Amino acid sequence: LNMKVLVLSNNNFEVKEINNKLENLQKIVGGYIEIPFLSEVFYENGIDMIINEEGKFTEGCKPEIAVVSVEQGGVLDIVYGNCIFASHDEEGETVSLTDEQIDVIQQTTQNNQSTGNGKQHYVLKLHIKRN
Repeated sequence: LNMKVLVLSNNNFEVKEINNKLENLQKIVGGYIEIPFLSEVFYENGIDMIINEEGKFTEGCKPEIAVVSVEQGGVLDIVYGNCIFASHDEEGETVSLTDEQIDVIQQTTQNNQSTGNGKQHYVLKLHIKRN
């Protein structure tokens, strides 16, 4: 089954039609997949961010997204390697993004900040909810 996703690779976003088989997702991210909970905004809009589970420890995986806290400032985490943004259905199956979800991703990520090594990376700006 083909689906429309947003792939972040080498600091570039690209809308792609890909097959949703596990092996294909693993090939794109370069290893076992993980879908971390990184963003309330993504959660509320049904957006999954699929990453390489061992990207930080895999030779050749470059930093792609710095996860920062808007309120606290500073980097909370850095995602290494290619990222796939997709959605899911009621059964939890990975499915296509809508145009609205793609807009949310592009509004939430910005390519305008350095992570300290002089290189520009996409930044996922998070609003940390306090109880």
